[in-house]
Amino acid sequence: RLSTLERITLQKAAVVGREFWDRVVGQMQDDIGRTLDEGETLIALQALEKREMVFRRQTSGFAGAQAYIFKHAMLRDVAYESVLLRQRPLYHKQAADWLVTESGDRVAEYASAIAEHYEEAAENITAAQFYEMAAEQAQERDNPELAIDYYRKVLALLSEYPDLVVELLRVQEKLGDLLKLQARLVEASQIYMLMRHTAELDGDLEAQARACNGLAEISQQQANYASMLGHVVQSEQIAWLVNAELELARGLLLKGAAHLGLGDVESAQQTAVQAIGISERVGEARFLTESLSLLCVVQMQMGQAVADASCLQRLDAQAVDLRRHEHLREALAFNQIVLGGLYNELGQYNRAARYLLEALRLYREIGHQVAVANTLNTLGETARLQGNAQAALTLHRQALQIAEAIGDRYGELFYRTNLGGAYVQARQFAEAVTELRQVIALSQDVARVVTWMGLAEVYDFLAAAYLGLGELAEAKTAVLQAQRQAQKSRDTRSLAIAWRILGKILSQVGEPISLAEKTWTASACFAKSLRVLQENGRAAMPREQAYTLWDWAIHEQRQGLLEKSQQLQKRALLIAKKLKISFPQT
Repeated sequence: RLSTLERITLQKAAVVGREFWDRVVGQMQDDIGRTLDEGETLIALQALEKREMVFRRQTSGFAGAQAYIFKHAMLRDVAYESVLLRQRPLYHKQAADWLVTESGDRVAEYASAIAEHYEEAAENITAAQFYEMAAEQAQERDNPELAIDYYRKVLALLSEYPDLVVELLRVQEKLGDLLKLQARLVEASQIYMLMRHTAELDGDLEAQARACNGLAEISQQQANYASMLGHVVQSEQIAWLVNAELELARGLLLKGAAHLGLGDVESAQQTAVQAIGISERVGEARFLTESLSLLCVVQMQMGQAVADASCLQRLDAQAVDLRRHEHLREALAFNQIVLGGLYNELGQYNRAARYLLEALRLYREIGHQVAVANTLNTLGETARLQGNAQAALTLHRQALQIAEAIGDRYGELFYRTNLGGAYVQARQFAEAVTELRQVIALSQDVARVVTWMGLAEVYDFLAAAYLGLGELAEAKTAVLQAQRQAQKSRDTRSLAIAWRILGKILSQVGEPISLAEKTWTASACFAKSLRVLQENGRAAMPREQAYTLWDWAIHEQRQGLLEKSQQLQKRALLIAKKLKISFPQT
């Protein structure tokens, strides 16, 4: 049976945690101010060691303090439950104060334990401060799920303190951004709506604008462009009222993307020009890069090749200016990855690779892992588009490995999709199906995502994989789903590819298909694919035109229409020569 001294020591230690220190146990006072002196604490701990209830640790973490650990977590729990309820808050407060004092500059390392002690002591505001610190620490250590839990604790603790609305809004925004990174779009949307409501009650217009822009980003990722436009219009109106130009620039970028998603390229162009003007005025390099990129994409869709060149030249000029400033290396890296992506769209793959390799070098030097993964993924697409499947597989695997390590679940959606596409190109069709099915499962999880903007491309790759496996029924199901998703998200490229794949399926099946009360032959599908690309007026899709022409030529050859096949093949090879790509052997 424990002596009174041993029991009190064990109870105080249990409040500190499964791991505890002799000094904090010795300093803790009960509700009438009694403490154990150093000798009593030592005697009690030695006795508990002999009973094998606690053990000394080899390392302490705090100078001059001996660390101990309970032999069993259950023993610690039993000892804790024996502490009088009126004593617990007092002990927890003292444990927290001791940890704050002793940890000094390392307080962030112990922030979660400190926060828990303050919470148990009913010191809610202080607990919230340390939970926020713990969340930031968890993010730095690439543990976003833990960070989300801590941010939610902050919100719960601050909910009863309306005078702390600034802190509440800050944490709501951090949580929304982190949930978005985790591809938990439904929860992120709920948090941004809560943030907007909180800001409305407080009259904080700039925070309202930020919340609306956050909601717009979620709608964009769900390919809901009408909803996206509604949010950014509201954000724009609010930002104008308070002259919040950075938020206005962000909103205009989103507004331009929404117009583009809705097929209103003229409005998208006007909005991009507005965004460029504001970005230049406020001197925000990243927003200027994004604004110029948006204008480039719009002009590509409008078929304005001359204007494209002007846009690209402005981005190159921006890069020259950014190189003069060492502190703007991250902005320069972003400029380079944007240029690389644009040249991929234009089919200038070698030039794209040069920009992307420079971006990769800069991001690695900076240590920006999210951006490193994104750049590797874009380089992987460059390799795939050039027909280098093995290089693409390596790059996409590297991107996915980083995303998994740092908890970038949203990035994983893109990287797994593109890895699936690379598997298709490498003719590893079963592996492609495995990757792509994972993306579909997450993207259609109604509790997390609902739907995702990239699903049309996913189903295109899946249809191609099933076609490669000879599973024509599954391929047809997937390609029809690709068409539906592409029409819903207004994804012209994916829609054109879907028609091309359907043509290849029908070519093998040997019979037409009825869609929307119209009969489609393989040749009609190929023609439709080409028409979708050409009607879009987009100079960014020469590769897709080449592949459609090539696959169509193969089909006509099978039908014995050799002259037509040769004409189509000639057109395909002309584009391929310009792009420096080759077609797979059949």
